[in-house]
Amino acid sequence: MRFFLSIFIASLLFSAAAFGQSKNILADGTPPLTGAMVERLTALLEWSLDADFSSGERSELKNAVTAYWKNRDEKSIRSVLDMLAFEEKLAGAGEDQKRNLQPQVEREILKTIEKDSDEPLNRLLLAVYNRKKTSAIDNESAARKSGPVGNLAGRWQTSHANSLSTQNVYTGAIGGGNGMVAEYDIKPDGRVIFSLFMTQNNYGCTTKIKTSKTGRVFVNGTQVTFTYEKGTTTGTDSCNAKYNYTKNLGPSSETFEYKLTRDGGRTQFCFANSKLKDCAVKLD
Repeated sequence: MRFFLSIFIASLLFSAAAFGQSKNILADGTPPLTGAMVERLTALLEWSLDADFSSGERSELKNAVTAYWKNRDEKSIRSVLDMLAFEEKLAGAGEDQKRNLQPQVEREILKTIEKDSDEPLNRLLLAVYNRKKTSAIDNESAARKSGPVGNLAGRWQTSHANSLSTQNVYTGAIGGGNGMVAEYDIKPDGRVIFSLFMTQNNYGCTTKIKTSKTGRVFVNGTQVTFTYEKGTTTGTDSCNAKYNYTKNLGPSSETFEYKLTRDGGRTQFCFANSKLKDCAVKLD
């Protein structure tokens, strides 16, 4: 009896698990669309556009994607699956890589959705992006009413590195560690020059990224806003020149909560928002 009871309980547990999975399936297909896939896609698009979706926008996105599967829209389904494949690869990237990649992804998405702005999902993404721009303008307007940069004037530098190395299995070459150095050069009149250098070694190949942006800084209480007017980013790959690039950067804005602290006799500029948290040391 105990043996049969165990089988009975196991069958109930299996049925409950299968029921839970079936409830997670939003539409049949190859593969079927699940709620988890929509959640992953939503998180990716929020990161790509650097904007949070409202509950209503999340529902609208879910409905739009579900319609692709129900209508057997193979082209749109393939686009969603490609984005989810990219999301899997992105999960393995470092935070510095993600931060440099995001503006490029955002520009590519905007190019795509502006070509077909009447498509339901594209229309939603364009509305989210425009809302973000309006919010950024409002934040900048408020920041412009704030006081001077004061003690933020000066050169601030933050750096991160690790000692991990890789080895090329074909040549035996040892790669160096990975590192990033970023600097904020803030002038007393509020002008700022942001510079970033990042290097990554992978199996004997070295990727280097350099970014430079210019703009202004605005302080409002415990908040600091960097509004960049223009900039450039370049990337080089020591193993494959086809991955080398130089791109112009458009206007952008970042707002952080910040504070000045002392550590080891040196002044630190610590800043944080939902995307980034770091501290920079004053150089002069």
